[in-house]
Formats: sequence, structure tokens, C-alpha cells
Amino acid sequence: MFKNLQQDENEIFYIGVKALIKNSLGQILVVHDTPRIKVDGRSETYWDIPGGRVQLDERALVNTLKREIEEELGITNLKVGKLFDCTISNHYSEFDEKRRVALCLVVYLCQIPDYTKIILSTEHDDFEWVSTPDAAIRLENKYSKEFTKKVASLHE
Repeated sequence: MFKNLQQDENEIFYIGVKALIKNSLGQILVVHDTPRIKVDGRSETYWDIPGGRVQLDERALVNTLKREIEEELGITNLKVGKLFDCTISNHYSEFDEKRRVALCLVVYLCQIPDYTKIILSTEHDDFEWVSTPDAAIRLENKYSKEFTKKVASLHE
């Protein structure tokens, strides 16, 4: 994927925080990322769970998560539950044409009331409520097999 990019011995990481949102039917909310043109001209699109990177002035991950969910989904009544997992993404962010940054993702189990209206930002072009096994399949592009297996097992 980044064959021509050089990487330092010590990996550089962005910290992200994600919401694994379950509804009362046990379904997971997945969002489809709007296609973006990468530095090398490729377009990349995939299914994800909502959330984003921690900003420099943010110290509380839960506050970051709530901010990101409001920005991406228009949701202000997110109930943040327990920590689900911490994982390294299969994706990298491009720092510039020669360097990339790995993504360390902190994922919380979350809930929203069933009546909650979702208003997508321009970061996403679609969303769906899907079964946990289907969510695991859709997240395979960005997340490790260990993580997606854990997602799939949520229905058990």
C-alpha cells in the first residue's frame, strides 16, 4: 500500500476514539466513509464506526468521543459505556508524501435511544444498523481480525 514511503524505526501514532453503538435490537451502527483522494491519487472508501482523532488540547477521551459523535452524526445524547478494546488500525494516515502515521484506536461500547435521529456530516455518505456478524465483516478493511472477531462475538 505504501511501498514507496519511508518509515522511521519508531512508529508515529495518532490516537483516535471510536463508538461501537448498539441499539435495543443488538445491532451495530456502521458508517460509510465518503471517498477521499489520497496523496498518491488513490481513492479510498470503507465502512467504519463513528469517532475520530484526539485533538492536542483534549485530555478526556470520553469528551473527544462525544464531540466526534456530535460532529459526525448530530447526536448529543450518546451514552458512553465501558471500554471495548484498544487496537491498531489496518489503515495509516498520510503525514506527507513520504511519511505515514499509524492509528491507535480506543473503542467504547455506546448506546443511543432508539428514536435518535442521525444527521450525517460530509465525512460519511451512508449509515446502517447491522447485526454484529455483519458489522465484523464490514469492519475487516480497517480493523484487525482480533478486533472484528470480538465484534462478531457481541451477539453471543
